[in-house]
Amino acid sequence: PGFHDPPQPTFLLQSADGGESWGDPILLGDRMNEGDVLMLSDTEWLFAARGLDEATYTCKTYDGGKSWQGLQQVTDDRQRGEARGEHPPDLTLLGDGSIPMLFGRRFPPCGVQGVLSFDRGESWSETRVSLTDDLPGDDTGYPSTARLDDGTLVTVYYSAGTSDDPHNMGEAKDAYCMSVRYSEAELLEAFRA
Repeated sequence: PGFHDPPQPTFLLQSADGGESWGDPILLGDRMNEGDVLMLSDTEWLFAARGLDEATYTCKTYDGGKSWQGLQQVTDDRQRGEARGEHPPDLTLLGDGSIPMLFGRRFPPCGVQGVLSFDRGESWSETRVSLTDDLPGDDTGYPSTARLDDGTLVTVYYSAGTSDDPHNMGEAKDAYCMSVRYSEAELLEAFRA
């Protein structure tokens, strides 16, 4: 099937021996792709993924993936001729227990934005922060964040496209990656502003 044709199940594989062997696949979501899982405890997991409508959705499990609940749309699914939404997600657990979810914004202004959860992914802030909002193309996003021991966050994201040719799936023009380094305190302050 094509990229937007169902079904598109997303599975999680776990290893208890450093990757020597793997357990049975756990179905995280159907009709979703490009997902991220944040393990909040052994049994409580937060899942975020790109839906077929180009929005980002979240849901949770409290039993280690046996059942999922609380499916909610978190980002926009705006369309511009072809599907251009806000995805894919990147989840990070901060020192105070809050969770930012970063994602690519694939319609003007194109960039990387984020929302914040103070309740372990049950709800998300109306306030958004922007790591960048001036990317020339709309093939953007794929953020990946690492939390360092000192509370510093490093996010890497991708961008491709030009102002004249913002999206060409056959040929990524002017593609590059950028990294942004910032503190948890700066991020939380940006959400409070």
